[in-house]
Order: sequence, then structure tokens, then C-alpha cells
Amino acid sequence: MFTGITRGLFDVVAVEREEALLRFDVHLGGYGEGLELGASVSIDGVCQTVVHWSEGVARFEAIQATLDNTTPGELAAGAKVSVERSARAGDEIGGHDVAGHVTGTGRLDAIRAEAHAVQPAVAVPVKCGRSLQPT
Repeated sequence: MFTGITRGLFDVVAVEREEALLRFDVHLGGYGEGLELGASVSIDGVCQTVVHWSEGVARFEAIQATLDNTTPGELAAGAKVSVERSARAGDEIGGHDVAGHVTGTGRLDAIRAEAHAVQPAVAVPVKCGRSLQPT
């Protein structure tokens, strides 16, 4: 489970593309301390699994289903990604109640400024609509 509270922007240091697979490395530095192979990490809101860890760099592999329904396929070396490690019992969650996995992408249709806030209008695929919880 992820809280939705990312811990900052981190550098994508390598990207390898194969048919139906994307491998990418993210330099996490000290934030990755204690990561184990198989750990779940949110990369730009997409749950990914650590397949290699060495000297502050975590490697992830995005399979075709992930590439078809989320944004990692657009990654390039030099990009920055938001990162969050999975929540553990006792972690601060800041009032967030977020669970589940990304199953599609939306399209930003409009942005309306309201005083000190911004109200986005996002169009989502019908298959995702039943899973959304309006706020």
C-alpha cells in the first residue's frame, strides 16, 4: 500500500527497451537504504518491483500490461520521477487513505483556478471509472 506522499524527485539513470519490457534504473541514494529485492516502490504513482539494487540505484522492470496502462513507457534517462516506498505498519500516512493499483491513465481536460486552489478536470477510460472515489 502507498500513502500517496512521495519523498521527492529522483533521477532515472538508465533505460533499456525490449519487446514488451522496459528496464529502468532510478538513483535513490540513501532513500533506498534497506530496500530488498522484490520490494514494492511507487514510481510516478505506478507500483513497481525492485529487481536489482546496488550502490543507491534500484532497477525496475515494467511489463507490457504496465506499459499499456500507465506512464513508465515514456521514461528516458535524465528524467525525474516521484518515488514512494510502500507503507509499513506504524508509518505516518498524513491523513491519506490510498490503496490499489494503477489500471489506466487519464487525460487532463481542463484546469480551473479557485482562489488558492486548482481544480483539475480529468477524463478517464470507462473501465477505470467504477474504481474511482470522488473527493
